[in-house]
Amino acid sequence: MAEKYILQPTTQHILWGGAVEILCFGRDTGDWSLRDEVPEMPGYPRPEVVEAIGRLANAYDCRIYAPKTSAFNAQIVEARELADALVEDRFFRGVEADGVILREPRQAFAVSSADCPTFVLWDSITSTVVATHAGRDSLIPPRLVTGAYRRWDRGPRSAIQNAISAMPMSGLHGGNSRFGSFVTCGIGPTHFEHPMRNPHGANKGNNALVKWIRITYGDDCLRGDPAHGMVNLNHIIRRQCIQKGMYPERIGYDGVDTFADRYPDGGHMWHSHRRNGDGTRNLVLVVRRR
Repeated sequence: MAEKYILQPTTQHILWGGAVEILCFGRDTGDWSLRDEVPEMPGYPRPEVVEAIGRLANAYDCRIYAPKTSAFNAQIVEARELADALVEDRFFRGVEADGVILREPRQAFAVSSADCPTFVLWDSITSTVVATHAGRDSLIPPRLVTGAYRRWDRGPRSAIQNAISAMPMSGLHGGNSRFGSFVTCGIGPTHFEHPMRNPHGANKGNNALVKWIRITYGDDCLRGDPAHGMVNLNHIIRRQCIQKGMYPERIGYDGVDTFADRYPDGGHMWHSHRRNGDGTRNLVLVVRRR
């Protein structure tokens, strides 16, 4: 039996005077995983989720672009690069990338996620929007931690750095107030642990990651005892934005914790990989409205 999807979002944000709409669809709305599951059609997700996203595009009057984010490659692409129309003129897939540049009204970015935040950047002058998947490895590429790079501005770039660079007249040097940003639908630091102490050495990568975060971004990007490695992705995004020249007051958050948020009856609001690890996913839809 085909899975039923609810098209009413779990949370909804109207930002920057109606320029951008963000809709987040949680656990009660269905499993929005876009992983490839049709062997005879490589790159094609489950038919029922494709059909549901097509209905979303009609319901919210937009054309949806959903890159393949599983590589955490921090790349930002133009909407036209997603040329595989899974639903004619409504839902497009294609290249491996984390983010998309939305240059026209009614274009939308979609990502299925289960703890990774989504970052949205808006230019108040051109109305250009860049939306990107902002998982841990998209923010801190593993090669940056384990390789020869020892500065945030050298070596592989993060999805945040690439998103800002993708903006027209990017640079933001001097704290350009024309840009606004927002972070949505991610895990909170209390449940995003990377413990450093392990007698069997299984957490060697965690040790390098936590050390890198402390040196590059400071202890405020970790919660509590650094040995527990409770990584605050929102604070890392904030630091990367500030390092690129954004005003701190122009960086917003929704306060969601995909691991811990519950309804009054005790039910979990969101799919969470850290909590369940069952492959189910939320959907984040970012629509440029004007």
